[in-house]
Amino acid sequence: MLIFHKNCEFLTVQRDERCFDTDDGGNNSAAVEYAFDAGCLITKHENENGIGFEFPVASECIFEVDKALTEIENYCADNYIPLVFTFVDEEKLSRLKKRYCRYDINPCDGALSDGLYVFRPLSEIFGCDSFPSVRSDRFVLSLLSECDAEAYDRLCRDDAVNKFWGYDYRVDCPFPAPDFFLNDAKRDLKNGLSLSLAIKCDGELAGEAVLHGFNCRGSANAGIRLFEKYQGYGIGGKAFSALTEYAFSLGLSEIRAKCFKQNTSSFKMLSKIMTFLSEDEEYDYFIILKQ
Repeated sequence: MLIFHKNCEFLTVQRDERCFDTDDGGNNSAAVEYAFDAGCLITKHENENGIGFEFPVASECIFEVDKALTEIENYCADNYIPLVFTFVDEEKLSRLKKRYCRYDINPCDGALSDGLYVFRPLSEIFGCDSFPSVRSDRFVLSLLSECDAEAYDRLCRDDAVNKFWGYDYRVDCPFPAPDFFLNDAKRDLKNGLSLSLAIKCDGELAGEAVLHGFNCRGSANAGIRLFEKYQGYGIGGKAFSALTEYAFSLGLSEIRAKCFKQNTSSFKMLSKIMTFLSEDEEYDYFIILKQ
């Protein structure tokens, strides 16, 4: 079931006869949902190649295209899914090209008619060959490497550290292998979904700085987590500030962050660096723009 923000109603699941072979063993499907904020229907296609979204389907007089696209961007960012549009015709391509600075376009395989394309917006980190290290007097920010695997595994499994991280690895992988988390970070980087940087103090892994949730239009989310022995010394705030500057150097123009309402230390840290944006029952939200 798709969830577009908190205001979405599941409508139906159907076979898409236009593009999928009926002898595929039932591996392909299309879920259609109504996005209230956008006022339109959105179709999500799933097959062996992954997930793609058809351009919003409804009469243009009853929905706002930009809001619909934002719904899809947010869904993909929240769920670590590459942002891909399928069955895009020439007319719709022009609109998408104006919305996204970087993209990849290929013919839509299996389409019953020519002139339909797969359009994938690319994040600021997609295809980057290198990510330079950042050094300060207290820590170094650098790309996670094989030598960090053991310490990174401990960081990701540490329940005290991850109490307010917002993700429990056991949901997707209850018994991860020792190199699971590092390989997962590498895969997300390759797909342009997230960038995980090691925070090192005196050569030891102190924590992680992450950019994720890229909307492919200049915005991303940021997060920091530290081993308990490094908490309470101001390292987190300085590392987060360095992370935002790092993000802007990659071409991003807007960084967002959130923290659980119970997480008072993160609230204080983010309040010093970013602008308070909004709140709900669970989170406080912050933003900082490139100057």
